[in-house]
Amino acid sequence: MGFTQFGLSYLWSIIRLSVVYKVLTTVFSTISTQWNNSKVISIFRKDETGDITKNSLAYRGVFKIFSFSKSKFLREGLEKLAENSVAVKTANYLLHNLLAINLKFIGWLVGIAIIVNIILTVFGGSMPSILSGGIAIFCFILMKFDVNITGYLADSALLKFIQHVIDCKFNFDFFHKTKTKGESRIICAIIFGVAAGFISFFASPLMAIAFILGLTFAFLVMHKTMAGVFFTVFLAPILPTMLVAGLCLLTLVSFIFKVIFDRHFEWKFDFTGFLIIGFMVISLISALTSFVATASLQIFVIYAIFISFYFVLTNMIRNRKQFYALLVTFIISGTLVSLYGLMQYYFNLNITQAWLDEDMFVGIGMRVFSTLENPNVLGTYLLFTIPLAIGLMWSNKKWFTKITFAGIAGVMFLTLILTFSRGCWIALFFAAGLYVTFVKGKIWGLALLVIPFIPLILNLIPQNIVERITSIGNLEDTSSNYRMNIWLASLNMIRDWWLGGIGLGTDAFMYIYPFYAFSAVFTMHSHNLYMQVLIESGIVGFSIFALVLVFAFKSVTNAWNKSPANPAITSGKANAHTDKLSVMPVAIGVALAGFMVQGIFDHALYNYRMYSMFWIVIGFATICKFVANEEATKGDVAVD
Repeated sequence: MGFTQFGLSYLWSIIRLSVVYKVLTTVFSTISTQWNNSKVISIFRKDETGDITKNSLAYRGVFKIFSFSKSKFLREGLEKLAENSVAVKTANYLLHNLLAINLKFIGWLVGIAIIVNIILTVFGGSMPSILSGGIAIFCFILMKFDVNITGYLADSALLKFIQHVIDCKFNFDFFHKTKTKGESRIICAIIFGVAAGFISFFASPLMAIAFILGLTFAFLVMHKTMAGVFFTVFLAPILPTMLVAGLCLLTLVSFIFKVIFDRHFEWKFDFTGFLIIGFMVISLISALTSFVATASLQIFVIYAIFISFYFVLTNMIRNRKQFYALLVTFIISGTLVSLYGLMQYYFNLNITQAWLDEDMFVGIGMRVFSTLENPNVLGTYLLFTIPLAIGLMWSNKKWFTKITFAGIAGVMFLTLILTFSRGCWIALFFAAGLYVTFVKGKIWGLALLVIPFIPLILNLIPQNIVERITSIGNLEDTSSNYRMNIWLASLNMIRDWWLGGIGLGTDAFMYIYPFYAFSAVFTMHSHNLYMQVLIESGIVGFSIFALVLVFAFKSVTNAWNKSPANPAITSGKANAHTDKLSVMPVAIGVALAGFMVQGIFDHALYNYRMYSMFWIVIGFATICKFVANEEATKGDVAVD
């Protein structure tokens, strides 16, 4: 590694002394100065909306609702109820003993469940299995060991290695040791053991396990809102839609209770949040006035849950350590989704040609879609994850961690290629250009060195990918022709329904679209993000949605202005690029920019889980600003 670093440093020193590099640097510096002083960028730098918003009637109304949550009467009443609640105490015993992996508690719980199952089996006229008896004996042995296994995990070599690789320390102090002592917890184990025994007999042992683990998970989220935040961010692209919505809702309920019980809790709310509430209101109106109001209202409920998670996210993540851990969680989840996509391609799992012109692209065996049901949706999701993975790689000092995140980005990039989503490819190249420009613009000077090798690079690209790229705009491709017809029909719909929209969701679209369709083309949506929002919510909804994106970019711009990596801040100091989160505002902004480019070619937000992840990334942008402002106010910007 030392030899490689020396070689790269030597090569870079030669390039920096060259005349070409000096000329390109001068050109770039001139353009950069003009851009930084332009009126366009000044709009994003200014944050004049704070006082305007706080003085508005609507803003004061929102905060009156928030202030009710801090009611002393409400808090004290709920505190007394919780203190005297047997259910709360029982839930705490189950939660903390399972989190601690207390062998005695688990022995009692599983042992009682097995005994109940055996008794019911005998009364049912059958003989219990030998396995049941063996498990029961093993459980009786566990009852003798009052040990918390979790306490030993923190010192394990495997976990230390993982923490070193991702440069993120785990906290194992997440259970109350007092709850893992005493005999009262044994009564709790017996109660849940009896319940699990009945479920295992009348349903199945797997259902009994799911029952215990599901309750424990629910109790964990209610006990620790932050756990719900991390689990939601991690599981959003993996779980089915309704489970993701349920997890978001559970985390929201936990957050509400946290706000009530935590006397020192302070709301964080900015103009972006104000716009998001406005968008929710317009979405509700759109659902109520829809041509298929029942279906639209059902969709609105799911949308409202996902949008509400934005406020949980931005109010729970308070510092850079939490934010970094959340970003790593987001990237690990994306890695698993990508690996499943690669496995899907390699083993030919769930093969379908539904998204391909079979006559035109005979060389493409399949398009991967992983857990997200559609290759274009998967590609859009990867437009969020790839810039963040590269951002974590770029800004980390440890070479081993850099290589890890570079490998993760490579896996995601390969998966994106195998989606064969042309719109996502275009969006990624656009995002890459933006990223290089804002993080290390001088790298563009090296582009001249690459130009002679372009023919060689093109020869190395597989032919099916080249054919897919060159087919962009070719109306002989059924996919391109299909989209063109849909866009023409959608423009006619906008002409008639631009004011108030037709209603929320794909059901409303499919109800009206046939009256405008060309050549009997069937579709669930307009295949264009901006057309779809305008068709569904009208000009007001579209305007608010556009403003949400604008102010998300303002948030990351404000964070970047206060970043130690910003040349204007560091003035060329040596630590300019040593801050772990220094480039993350750029990475998040680039991810949103790539998403917006892809929005020209498709509407991925019809997918509920993609909808939830969109608001999560918007939340990332706001958190960037909040963390940067907090550190700038305290004057203690951390350098990692």
